[in-house]
Amino acid sequence: MTTKNPIKKIIYYFPIKLLPAFSTLFFITYLYKNLPSGDYSKYSISISLAIVLTQVLGGWVNNSYIYFHKTVLNEGDIATIFLKLKNYSSLVGFFSAFFLSKLFISDKLTSLLISFLVASQINFYFFSSYFQNTYQIRPQLYSTFFQSFSQILILLFLFNIYNPSFSLGITSTLIGILIATTFLTYKARTTYKNLNIVYIPVINIIKYGLPLSLWTLSILLINFGDRFIIDALSIGTSDQYLSVRDLLIGASGLLSMPILMVLHPFILEKSKNHDFPYKLLLKTIILLSILFLILFSFWTTVGSYFYFSFTQKENNIDRLFSFILISGIFVNCANIYAQKKLEADAATLKLTGISLTALLLFIILALLLGKFFGLIGIATSNLIANLFYFSVTIPKKIKTYFPIKNLKILSVSIIHTFAAIWSWTHVINNDSILISTIWTVIYAFSSAFLIFIAIKDIQKELM
Repeated sequence: MTTKNPIKKIIYYFPIKLLPAFSTLFFITYLYKNLPSGDYSKYSISISLAIVLTQVLGGWVNNSYIYFHKTVLNEGDIATIFLKLKNYSSLVGFFSAFFLSKLFISDKLTSLLISFLVASQINFYFFSSYFQNTYQIRPQLYSTFFQSFSQILILLFLFNIYNPSFSLGITSTLIGILIATTFLTYKARTTYKNLNIVYIPVINIIKYGLPLSLWTLSILLINFGDRFIIDALSIGTSDQYLSVRDLLIGASGLLSMPILMVLHPFILEKSKNHDFPYKLLLKTIILLSILFLILFSFWTTVGSYFYFSFTQKENNIDRLFSFILISGIFVNCANIYAQKKLEADAATLKLTGISLTALLLFIILALLLGKFFGLIGIATSNLIANLFYFSVTIPKKIKTYFPIKNLKILSVSIIHTFAAIWSWTHVINNDSILISTIWTVIYAFSSAFLIFIAIKDIQKELM
């Protein structure tokens, strides 16, 4: 399944991210509700370690693959050297995960599960990049379907037989990834025979891709390092903070990744012709702003109400705390677009320097603010570090493309957010099902309308 219509591509990619997002949100909610106190934090640390190692050791191979196949090679070519690099990365990831997980997890079997998870994810994301590069949507959709539903079914099965534990959550995640990876590997191998195999010097790939590892490590530690700092500072129980943060990160991925999966190859293609799409970049960040304003209003109204009702836990995260959390996640997502000009220029060394500086800023602030203000101090440190990165990487030329129309839709979105939060206060104090239904319908349609206007504006830049 391929299409030349960019908006249709975004729509087609939406279920590819919807299914994993659904399973992620289910995992977070179900595990937070059922795991013993302190176990969710262990699960979150384990998964975060797996994510960091997967992206650091395998992400540079995937990004290099897309970069060289979009800017250097012709359509129908494939450089099989990337397959070898992927295999080496998987092997290094396996052993790195085992030894690093021992710093946080005492059980050897759980460390082995994390190791296999890292190796499997490196393979899974490489083949996902292979199909993403040519906009082959159907294999990606099938693989995420197999992954998401198998993970949920296996988790429910294991929790029904054994006592709930975070290691069972990791086991379920691993089996789902293995199933999806097996499917993608089979589908990819059947298409190689139709491609022209070419050679790219390894040194060229390393020069572009290797600095991406340090850059990726810095970015991930800014956004996942909070759980390691919480552990180092011994800030009491952090199950609720981490579950809510993980939940919001999952929701943000659903909002932002379908757009990124379409725009990343498009921006590289435009840059190849020395025509960087500044206006498209600006309008995408504006769309993200609207999406996250809607996420904030949704979470502080309906979202948190149902989440804590389902988990039967007391909500200790107020609106200010939620705003800081969501703002940090939003700026992190916006950074992916802000850095696109440097990424397209292959300025990986510069990106690495900026990200390392932002990481150092985060660590210093998190240790200081975390010690005096606890969890909200660490969340604030994350926001400040991401804002620093955004301000340095965003192209200065983008300011010349900021029209009044975009300012209007942003203003309307802000008013929409405050109106939703204010009106929800009255709805929740009223037991009328009719009023609640009317509020939900109006909120849903008004949010959809704002998103539609922003996407239509982006479409003009893509056609």
